[in-house]
Amino acid sequence: MPKKIKKSDIFLKKIVFIAFILLIVIKVLLITVAYSYVLQKMGVLHMLYYFFTLLQSDFLILGIALALIRAVDKQKYLILKILFLLGVIGIYALYRGDLLVILSFQQRLSFTTGLNFLSAGPNVVFLYSMIFLMSFLLVVFLAFLLAKSIKIKINENLFLRVMIASFLRYGIPFPQISFLGVELPEKNILDKVARNAYELSLQDQKEKSDQSTKKKLDLPEIKLENLEKRKSFWLEIAKKQPEEIFQTFGYSSLKKAKDQYGDSYVFEVLSAAVAAAPELAFSYIDVYKDRKDEQGDTVVKPLLKIAIQQKPELAFRYLDKYQDIVEGNEKIAKSLLNFAAQQYKDPLTFEELFHEVKGRNNKKNLILVFLESASSVDSQKFGGLNDRMPLTDKVSDDGVSFLQMHANGTSSDMGHIATLLGMEPVVFDYATGTRYQNYTGYVAPLAEFFNRLGYATTFLSTVSLEFLDQRNFLKRAGYQTIIGEEAFEDRKKYTFDAAPDKDLYDKALEIVKEQKSPFFLTLQTISSHTPYNTPYGRTAEAMYRYEDETFSEFYQELKKTDFFKDGILMVVGDHRKMVPLEDEEFAKRGTTAAAKIMAFAIGSGISAHTLDDHLYQQTDLFYSLLSEFGSGEVKVFQKYNDLFTQTIVRNRSVKHRYDQKKSNIANAEGQAGYIDLNRMEIIDGASYFPVDEILNYLRLSIAYQMKAHGIKEGDIYANTADKTYIISHRGVSKKASENSLAAFKLARDAQADGIEFDVSSTKDGKLVIYHGPKIYPHTTCKQETREICQMTREELQKCKLKNGEDILLLEEFLPQVKNRFSFFFLDFKTSTNPQCKQNNQLLLDKAIALVKKYKMDGNTIFSSYDEKLADVLGKRGDVSSALDTFSLTALDQLSGSYFSYFMTPAENFSKKLVENLNHQSAEGVAYVVNSVEYAKKLKEMGVRFLMTDEVAKLKEGLK
Repeated sequence: MPKKIKKSDIFLKKIVFIAFILLIVIKVLLITVAYSYVLQKMGVLHMLYYFFTLLQSDFLILGIALALIRAVDKQKYLILKILFLLGVIGIYALYRGDLLVILSFQQRLSFTTGLNFLSAGPNVVFLYSMIFLMSFLLVVFLAFLLAKSIKIKINENLFLRVMIASFLRYGIPFPQISFLGVELPEKNILDKVARNAYELSLQDQKEKSDQSTKKKLDLPEIKLENLEKRKSFWLEIAKKQPEEIFQTFGYSSLKKAKDQYGDSYVFEVLSAAVAAAPELAFSYIDVYKDRKDEQGDTVVKPLLKIAIQQKPELAFRYLDKYQDIVEGNEKIAKSLLNFAAQQYKDPLTFEELFHEVKGRNNKKNLILVFLESASSVDSQKFGGLNDRMPLTDKVSDDGVSFLQMHANGTSSDMGHIATLLGMEPVVFDYATGTRYQNYTGYVAPLAEFFNRLGYATTFLSTVSLEFLDQRNFLKRAGYQTIIGEEAFEDRKKYTFDAAPDKDLYDKALEIVKEQKSPFFLTLQTISSHTPYNTPYGRTAEAMYRYEDETFSEFYQELKKTDFFKDGILMVVGDHRKMVPLEDEEFAKRGTTAAAKIMAFAIGSGISAHTLDDHLYQQTDLFYSLLSEFGSGEVKVFQKYNDLFTQTIVRNRSVKHRYDQKKSNIANAEGQAGYIDLNRMEIIDGASYFPVDEILNYLRLSIAYQMKAHGIKEGDIYANTADKTYIISHRGVSKKASENSLAAFKLARDAQADGIEFDVSSTKDGKLVIYHGPKIYPHTTCKQETREICQMTREELQKCKLKNGEDILLLEEFLPQVKNRFSFFFLDFKTSTNPQCKQNNQLLLDKAIALVKKYKMDGNTIFSSYDEKLADVLGKRGDVSSALDTFSLTALDQLSGSYFSYFMTPAENFSKKLVENLNHQSAEGVAYVVNSVEYAKKLKEMGVRFLMTDEVAKLKEGLK
């Protein structure tokens, strides 16, 4: 008689089996939700095949698990069985990892949001581990409930069948199906498809279009008896249809072709094809890389040189294609990169970077919309993670969408400078007025260009155009009519005390109806700027809904005016939104995500439902409009990519940061690096870009702006490559009271590069220059036991600093130190005293507003040791901020934030830490450094900001 199986064993089997099935189902559902936009691009068969290959290893492991379940039937102790089987489920879930990662990314969990007890975790490993444990326990609990409520019989031989099926799947040589440029199956296919969805999708569409529109030549069956004619035929094909040469090379008669003299002419034909289309040398490198000429030498290097001679930038763009090819015991990449660099002839003046082209004279009415903070991450169509702009996406379907448009800066003014002046807003000084005042275009500004064509030019916004001196900038840009907040005085105010976008669009429609052709109208929206405040509410969700709906309504109303019969609507984001990168966004696109914005064009002569995945930046829009609308000879930048003709001559975009002399650089393939303008070198990713050409452009651009603004050569970049900035810590407090004017005057006399000072708040919300929280021992009030936050400003005035000075208000202090230092480190102090019930975030906003009032935001760096305020600063893109921490684990917080500086005790610094900071475009600030020897050590590591109580000693010691 067979041994009776215990009910507990059967129940455990059911739990394990159901848990596995649950994990597999959850995984598939999460993938379907997270990447729905990618999956819907697939055909049904491709999707089924994809999921089949995705789950093949899951079912193999399930078979093994069922075998293990059978094995523990023989075990005696129930508790050991339970632990063993829970371990099997846990190892599977941990091995797969999909549940953990997808849940983490989809929930947008961080150290400052989500569950409080998770937020207290020491690092990201702890956070993810807790998420995994919770997810795992939830699945086991659900499996337990289902096992009790449903009847299921597990066949004793089920595990054998599942394992055999899985092994067969691995053993059978299934054909690899190519979808979206990726071969299936392969490991981590999901990440690859998601990361390159749009680029690869477009390639797939192009291939299908080519197959339906282009008739293939039947090259293998060519039968030309005359060898000379045969050679001429191949050369003709190479020049007119070069891709055919590479596509058929593997099986065509060309591979062994010889002329009437018995000499092979394969290399000659391949050379002609490469000369006609240089990119083919790289994209088809696998086809011919092993080919040798009559002398036995490989042809790959000579062919690549021909391609590079035509387009030097290809050497950097396609480095990954040939960097591992070895010839003569040496990689060919080194010599080819040097050859590419030699092809660039560095211009000696900024003017030499421009040339004249013939304008296409395609004159139409033009509306240019700067869509505030319109970021690709919020649009699924533009490759984003979120579907927050569905109506705007639908509008863009009526024209061409530029899927790889990059912002040239991090703020609205930088976007305006790039798009309206055609100048990259290269940071060339810290303290010369607003950025609107700092830049002059080389060719006529966009509005002035249209003025010369006889257009009526208008700029329309609901915000104050006095901010940052924008109105004067627009006047210099040539706008005939400039309309700002004065036209909306009777309207209800929201963000930045301005009328919302609906009022802007209504006014724009009025102007359009009144205009007589031709006209150029520019709109600047505002409702999507942080902090959010719209007629729909103050949340991000309300803002997106309002922005999306109002723009769509504007478009529908614009269509009713017949504008599009002879007009073009050009929409572009002014910059990426001023919030940190989302974790998955950073994982998907790296640092390039911080520059990706929405852009599209609709109108007369523009085909609907067009996707353009070429790389563009905002300056390209400027020169594209000049070429499209101009007549006769038009002066343009030589290295611009044309949005209208899709003529691409540059494979890079540069995003400049106004708060530091560093710029991020990216190419169409998603490779990135950053440029240190102090050192004038590309620190990271140099192998992907033409370094000399880029740095030469930046030098000439800076020199041009310096000359245009009367700045003497050498004033800005003289001796800054290895400069160490000495920051006076609360002034020279050994000789005067800390945070006193006398202490800061001594710092100035000692030639400090900057000062660090503390700002605290009184009970009645007055911001004062004082460290706190205690009143004594830094003041004359010896008997005072209250903290500064418990005293009113009037009460505090009775207490003097030890040197007899009054404790100054921030508003009194700023004008007295302005223009006396290059850097101001403002440390905002808060109290943990429960009796101090202040709105610290509101007070911080007040401090920022005062700094902006005195136009010191360009060189003031905000910090706070208060975690909540630090989080707020990290999410603000309109000011420079520093992450002040004792813990190196806080480095995680730099990723995806707007922190430009990392402040930590000097002993925390190492060469590795500095390299990490450089990679994240952040400056290290070491405190408090009073030893010359230690200062030298930090300087050797690459730390350039030293906070000290000994300014004169360090200045002398580091000479």
